[in-house]
Amino acid sequence: MVWVYDERKQDRWRISHDEIKEDVLKKLKADPRKASALVDIMHRVCKSEEPSTLKRETARFDGLPGLSAELILKVYKWIWTQEDCNYPTGEGRWMSMNGILQMRDEMRHR
Repeated sequence: MVWVYDERKQDRWRISHDEIKEDVLKKLKADPRKASALVDIMHRVCKSEEPSTLKRETARFDGLPGLSAELILKVYKWIWTQEDCNYPTGEGRWMSMNGILQMRDEMRHR
């Protein structure tokens, strides 16, 4: 499980694939170009790039609605690591990443 702590609310919640996917969809609807670039960066993290090395690049997504790009990347780093343990055949992290890539591609063709 991956938990997120919200300092403003002094609360935490267990973030889910569905919550992130819905958030990315909102971003794609709000600004397809920016959100698509965020999905590209998510893909890089999925392929093992460290979110901390992408901090400068995530600043350009600050205007998008919902969760911060930095939060999404850091959370998915750990969720994908967990998925690799749950599905050691190598398909774990790609189940969610492929779903997000597909969602983005479908939005592009609308």
